[in-house]
Amino acid sequence: MASEQEEQEGGVFDSLAEEIDKAAEAHPHDIDKQIEMALECPCVEDMMQGPCKDSFVDSFSCFMKSTHPEVKGYDCIEHFEKFQKCLEKHPEHTEQFFSGGDDA
Repeated sequence: MASEQEEQEGGVFDSLAEEIDKAAEAHPHDIDKQIEMALECPCVEDMMQGPCKDSFVDSFSCFMKSTHPEVKGYDCIEHFEKFQKCLEKHPEHTEQFFSGGDDA
């Protein structure tokens, strides 16, 4: 059985995945527009307003544009590491993000 935190995290990622699908349908040949639309999802509002916004956007954009032939996103490891370091540098923001913002 999933914990409450896992359900909240899954909800964020599920919501973001839905936004990506909608954006892809609306703009099938414009990856930048797809990224822009997905990042407007309220599910990532905390990340977009937090101290790690830039590294989050860079990581997400890189993943969406990834063309690695074997593992999507493998060519984005540097972006992911930068984002992870930012989250580690701001644990108060990370805790709020993963707790849903109300429990911290």
